[in-house]
Amino acid sequence: MRAARTIAIAAVTGAFLLPLAWTGLAAIGVLPDDSMRPPSWTGPPTLDHIADIGVAEPTFWQELATSTLAAIVAAASLWPSHFRRPSRLRVLGTAAAGP
Repeated sequence: MRAARTIAIAAVTGAFLLPLAWTGLAAIGVLPDDSMRPPSWTGPPTLDHIADIGVAEPTFWQELATSTLAAIVAAASLWPSHFRRPSRLRVLGTAAAGP
């Protein structure tokens, strides 16, 4: 049962991370080429493509910093809620004794 759960979690995690990996590859200039058999990847991977983001979208780095800061603040604000009143459980506005 534990192995099946581990495999399921790995599969779901992989499914969520695959689009991020694809986007990361495209960001450094590696693109799929399906005009030949078998399909392949084309383009030299360079960081020059990332530097060009500032030209195409001048406020990108500011937007990225704002989004990152907002995500950090949101995660940090939720962190202490896990440790509040560990012996009490609130269900639909009523307090019930926890385990």
